[in-house]
Amino acid sequence: MKEFLPGKSLAFETYQQLCWIKVHEPSRVFQEAWKRKKPPLPGTRGKLLIVAADHNARMITSYEDSEITLGNRYQYLARLCRLLEGTAVDGIEGTPDILEDLVLVDYLQRQKGRASFLNNKILIGTVNRGGLLGTTWEMDDRPLSFSEEGIEKLRLDGIKFMFRINPEDSNSGKTLSYCAEAVNLALKRKIPIFIESLYVTRGKNGIKIETKTPELVKAIGVALGLGTSSSHKWLEVPFSEDFQQVLLAASGPVLVVQEEKEKSPERIVREYCKGISGGENVMGTLLGRNILFAREDPLELAREIARLWKVG
Repeated sequence: MKEFLPGKSLAFETYQQLCWIKVHEPSRVFQEAWKRKKPPLPGTRGKLLIVAADHNARMITSYEDSEITLGNRYQYLARLCRLLEGTAVDGIEGTPDILEDLVLVDYLQRQKGRASFLNNKILIGTVNRGGLLGTTWEMDDRPLSFSEEGIEKLRLDGIKFMFRINPEDSNSGKTLSYCAEAVNLALKRKIPIFIESLYVTRGKNGIKIETKTPELVKAIGVALGLGTSSSHKWLEVPFSEDFQQVLLAASGPVLVVQEEKEKSPERIVREYCKGISGGENVMGTLLGRNILFAREDPLELAREIARLWKVG
């Protein structure tokens, strides 16, 4: 695979124009958001590949040997622009700053005669990013990003939030309260809800995600019981060795969350195809940092993963 060259997906001149617009025309993003062609509902378009792009808002900026790799906004946007080209990737989960930047970049690209890369893409707004990595309040993951009004203002297609259950930390109970409120508000507007539910413990090296079957099953049960209805809910579930058994805990749609550990192209593809034949309710996977910041062309990796998910 070829090495990724950011300038081919997002010219640095265009990035500078984005910065100019955000200073001089800050309201333009809301005008342009209404020009996007909305996609079909998530459950009507088959298996999905969704890019996770909400790292920086929770102080997750490190990758490989650098502590600030993900904090390079130009690189981050260029890679997202590349991934959103074509049909391999179906959508993106992001915080307001990321999604608004993409709306404006899409506008600037269209002004230069390029096709929109956001038409028919699923845009999902991340709601809670208050549990900052490594802080004493990390488990208190309160809403600090999108509200339901903000979701509607940008004409987004869903909301995403995460909760982590730690029986020894009362802050995780607070997060569940925030999430239940978000569920009910989204249900009133019939907005699809994407829930990443995790069971965690705290050790010497910080918070650890538990992927044993009992813990995953418990976390799924809590997610499904949040709010006044389980309709419109999509679960994001970590892959585990006993994934078939874990899936029996949920009857609704599931996206598989991978570990993001592999670095070579062949291993990355194999990693993201785990769970592909899990069950009727497995509806796709989330693409993480090792796709977004791969040394190779991230879109080529996504195309190979999409070929296996959507055809194989």
